[in-house]
Amino acid sequence: KNGSHGKIELSRMRDLRNTWIFKAERGSLEIETRFDSIVRLKMEDDLTLAGKVLENGLHGEKPEDIYHRQINDFIDAIQQSRPPFIPGEEGLRSVKIIEACYKIRQPLKLPWMDFQTEQPFTETINAKI
Repeated sequence: KNGSHGKIELSRMRDLRNTWIFKAERGSLEIETRFDSIVRLKMEDDLTLAGKVLENGLHGEKPEDIYHRQINDFIDAIQQSRPPFIPGEEGLRSVKIIEACYKIRQPLKLPWMDFQTEQPFTETINAKI
């Protein structure tokens, strides 16, 4: 909607970095999507800063702790007639992106591996999501 461009890579055949990468004129910001993640800021002069983000003492928290908090908040929201901390519309946005990826998927040409180099073939699919 705002003219920004994005790219989503999905694969069952190769390991991906599982990061968000935001590119700008003078550098990029990369954020890992796992818990206890690392944030990297890379400048155009190849200077890179990396570190872990700690907020409110959540360092070392397990994923299931966060899921429990979210479910408990949802229950409390129903009981207290208030909106949940994370509204359903946010989940719907994720589902729409996944459905759009499935809609534009294309079968890969066989073989999926180049056995000369043992590297997976890569194909680029351009689409608007």
